[in-house]
Amino acid sequence: GTQRDEYVMGGHGETCTAACAEVRLQCDPNITGGLSAAYLGDFMAHLVRMDTGASCELDPEEWWAPDQPSYVWASNNTNYGKCLGYTGIPPLVPCDASHPLVNRMCRCSPSLDPTDAFKAPPPSIDGVDAAVPWGTEWLGRTSDMDGFYWNLPGIPFYKSVRVTGMVPAGLKSPFTVYTIVTGQENVPVTVGGHQLPVGATLKLHRLENVTVPSLGFIPMVNKTSGSGVIFGHVIAIQGNPAFTYLEGCWHLLSNVSGTGYLPGLGIGAAFPGVTLSTGMEDYYDSSFYFHAGLFQLDQAGVTHMCAGGGRAIPPHPACGGEPASVLSEWSAFRFHAKDPLWFTGGVQLLARNGDVGAPTPYGSAKCGNTASGGGPGPSVVSSIAWVYEWNDVVE
Repeated sequence: GTQRDEYVMGGHGETCTAACAEVRLQCDPNITGGLSAAYLGDFMAHLVRMDTGASCELDPEEWWAPDQPSYVWASNNTNYGKCLGYTGIPPLVPCDASHPLVNRMCRCSPSLDPTDAFKAPPPSIDGVDAAVPWGTEWLGRTSDMDGFYWNLPGIPFYKSVRVTGMVPAGLKSPFTVYTIVTGQENVPVTVGGHQLPVGATLKLHRLENVTVPSLGFIPMVNKTSGSGVIFGHVIAIQGNPAFTYLEGCWHLLSNVSGTGYLPGLGIGAAFPGVTLSTGMEDYYDSSFYFHAGLFQLDQAGVTHMCAGGGRAIPPHPACGGEPASVLSEWSAFRFHAKDPLWFTGGVQLLARNGDVGAPTPYGSAKCGNTASGGGPGPSVVSSIAWVYEWNDVVE
């Protein structure tokens, strides 16, 4: 049958990534799913009662920690017996957060097929975009019949390795699969000329059709602990017909475990951190809403871009469909082979859904504020990011 979203309570100190994997689903960081705070609180109390037989006290204080919403099960904690953080939840919460004294409430969804990163609305090569095959050092599509290739710098393995594939939804047997997998043994993995430590792993961080409010923040990578390096990502956005979500700045916040989070926003208290760009075009090595059209370079590229409302915005054509799509569509990739994004103590790689000038400690400016008025309206975002990760070293 068709898998559906479901809510579960994790075990003591368990992450939502692990809790969802136990029911063969993946964590959905958009935990509210459009539900009201009152409903979420009552539903969490119901889940706690079903799982433990206990009755939790609903605490209306707004979300303040990445392991919330959660139930405090430990009697040695001042919040013992309470259901916390079900009001004022940020649009997206970290899936890997945990606290040894709580059980998290998690939203779990069907797993995303990694090749969906190249299907509409994620980065697609269909319609007007399919005229010429394309490819870079890292990825490409050289056939109009799902001929993809990926050249990541290395997937570390130690004692053994197993390579698996996921069959696209709706594909019926019999079918034929052609693949080529190559690699090396006993060769260290390097990124940007730096050798990664023994024990490093390569992990995918995913968002799937997540609705982000106007001027909300998109956590492409959202880790609450650990060290590593962000290698690259693909992203797709459906939103404002005239692409004004592209005004959004990019930020890198490291050591989020040490700085904490801004209440209600779900972003690190060290915001704005390192501002990587003052607009999305800058971050993808271009300018002025990609006014020369689509391009694919080794470091960055735009693979799909069409305007909403049935009207072209040259050089970008109108999106297809009957009736014509109200929303624009935009898909791109960015790799950090030459400028790796290193982090320790957890990390957030944030893109903002649009941006505006507003007061900051240094005067009115774009990229350094958390203003909530105006902006492009809501956007729907899907993405996959590749991150090399290892445990923090404790001196």
